[in-house]
Amino acid sequence: MNRLQSLCDKHGFIFVKLPVNNTNEAQLVTAALLHKKIDAFFALPDNVVFSAMEVSLKNGDAEKVPVFTSEEGLVKRERWRVSSRYVQWGYQAGEQAAHFLKTKSTADMHPEIVKVRHRVYNEVKAAQYLFKFDSSFVPVK
Repeated sequence: MNRLQSLCDKHGFIFVKLPVNNTNEAQLVTAALLHKKIDAFFALPDNVVFSAMEVSLKNGDAEKVPVFTSEEGLVKRERWRVSSRYVQWGYQAGEQAAHFLKTKSTADMHPEIVKVRHRVYNEVKAAQYLFKFDSSFVPVK
């Protein structure tokens, strides 16, 4: 959340956030955000948000607001993502676990941001919203 806020600040975007505590709130939260005339919707990788993702997608499409997420499976269902594969997160976590098992210490360990990013997008939705991506992005298959 902090990273999103800082990136929005850096690029001159207004960052609006609303919490969703359960799937029943998703419709209300999505409607509230769309009522604010947002330009884009980003769903953080969270089980509650993803359980109700179809509501956000349907409402976003109805208002012509693109929906972004960080879960590759949703890209295949006509959404796109700019993020990391969960496999990479697991690999890095495994490296940290191996380091701990060797050293038996966490003294020199620290939280890490994913080092390798795999950027994918859905060609159908990108065309619908007239988005163009540079060569660091690949269409999802």
